[in-house]
Amino acid sequence: MSSNQIKPESGKAVPFVRPTTITIAFWAFLASTILGLTNGVVALFTGNSSGDAVRTVVVENGTDLSQQQVDQVSTVTNAGALVFSVIMSLLYILFAAKLRSGRNWARVLLTVVAGLQLLAITFGQSTILGYFSAMSAVVGAVSSFVNPSNDYFRAVKAAR
Repeated sequence: MSSNQIKPESGKAVPFVRPTTITIAFWAFLASTILGLTNGVVALFTGNSSGDAVRTVVVENGTDLSQQQVDQVSTVTNAGALVFSVIMSLLYILFAAKLRSGRNWARVLLTVVAGLQLLAITFGQSTILGYFSAMSAVVGAVSSFVNPSNDYFRAVKAAR
């Protein structure tokens, strides 16, 4: 039995169609990922990166670091933030794919992440890309909890 079939009481595998709401949720979470990653790259090249924040703190605290050492700390911080962002983006895409295949745990996890994104833009600094990323995640979370989506998750669970 393939992943897009359910097995009703009759015992025969019957194909089912993924609802549009799940497709919307998948693409909304994908858009959120792309917007978030783009936001990080833009920040990296416009001087609003975590490495620049580290540079400011180091200079303001009057440490005995040379300019070259401050630049190295800034570069390492930026590289670390970029690697972390890419890893998190790949995980986010994996979770969105699992949501699309009917895994309820992925739906719950992505909803929690969408909530965290909302908190981040509410209580932190954000850019227009950050706002659009969070709003895309909210659209994905809401779409994954409407009735057709709930029916889909129940059908996938019953088929296992």
